Amino acid sequence: MKKTYVFVSLLLTSLLFSGQAKGQETTQNQEIGFRTSSLSSFDIIYKKQKEENSYSRLRLATGEIDIGTLAPFNGSLSLGIAGGKENRQALSDKLFFVTGYELMCTLRTSVVVEKPSFSITPGIGVVLGFSYLASDKFLVGIETIPAASFKFGYSNNDVHVSDLNIRFASTYAALFVAYRFSK
Repeated sequence: MKKTYVFVSLLLTSLLFSGQAKGQETTQNQEIGFRTSSLSSFDIIYKKQKEENSYSRLRLATGEIDIGTLAPFNGSLSLGIAGGKENRQALSDKLFFVTGYELMCTLRTSVVVEKPSFSITPGIGVVLGFSYLASDKFLVGIETIPAASFKFGYSNNDVHVSDLNIRFASTYAALFVAYRFSK
């Protein structure tokens, strides 16, 4: 499972930074910031301009650490990564409508009553939102990422495919703030 997660992470990173030769003669904006959909869900997001109003994006989910009991140990750890592309359509000088896609992957491991289990959940999502250029250096916005994913799991010496998940709900809307800088 760990090798699969590393492979998917490297694939997303290579997709994110492919095509860097295009537009090298112009100044490229980069953005780094935080994204949240609730007080317990935070992501770090990085965006790099590829062309005018076109950005690659990399999102690292902060995941979840849950320890139920120590003796016997019951707990879980979840981490996620997503990468893709976004396009911005100007609605005014500072307001943009954002569309795009993300390839995503979540790795989860848990131990319940001394029985470990692992899962990997790859998926694809559609980015929809608005961003507002608050100043030359700061960007704020709101977005949602309707997505479809499959869960592949391992527990009790058995590999299984479960949980086709298709999500689109207002609870998945996220606010973000990002710092913009130029290369």
